[in-house]
Amino acid sequence: MDAALPDNLPEILDILEKLSFSMMAKAAPIRFGVAQSSADKAAAFRLRCQALIARGSATTADFPDGMEHDEYDERALQVVGWDEGSVVVATGRIVLPQAGRLLPTEAAFGLALEPRGEVVDIGRYTVAHHLAVRENRYFPAILGACWLEACSRGYLRVCGTASRGMLRHYRRLGFLVTELAPPHVYYGEERFPCWYDVLGSARGLLKLWGSGS
Repeated sequence: MDAALPDNLPEILDILEKLSFSMMAKAAPIRFGVAQSSADKAAAFRLRCQALIARGSATTADFPDGMEHDEYDERALQVVGWDEGSVVVATGRIVLPQAGRLLPTEAAFGLALEPRGEVVDIGRYTVAHHLAVRENRYFPAILGACWLEACSRGYLRVCGTASRGMLRHYRRLGFLVTELAPPHVYYGEERFPCWYDVLGSARGLLKLWGSGS
């Protein structure tokens, strides 16, 4: 993908920061941050497992320990949302680049994403069923929380995988998404490797979400 950053980068980052904090505020009283304890990380993995089973994409037999996790979770940031009782009710995963190691999207699809060492792989977005069925404010909030965590570490380029349905959903939210290769079947569903142009999406996101929507 294009390695050039926009000339008005500070302005764009300011827009995205304000929008992210706004989306997180709309999800109150849920609070967001990076899971530090093994208990919170395990709760995030259980939430991911429960979502897959609820969608019919997997069964309990696929997860003997009741958790959905893989080798990338060891080096990933688990961004979570806690409710008022400090229960994890939302999560997203940021896999940071590491010298000599592929990102999960690269490994799964045989890709090499540029610039090397500057792309993060963000995904595994999950919101607890009892919240997701009520309102749509929690998903944008966990997206915003993940962006802020990646950006605070200097990462502005994002890849990941998405099903056809999620591609439509991201685009409805205002994101510019490019499919990088044909899909693979994962957990019974076709998923595409994607480049999320978050910086290029800033103006569209502001138009859709910046007026208090």
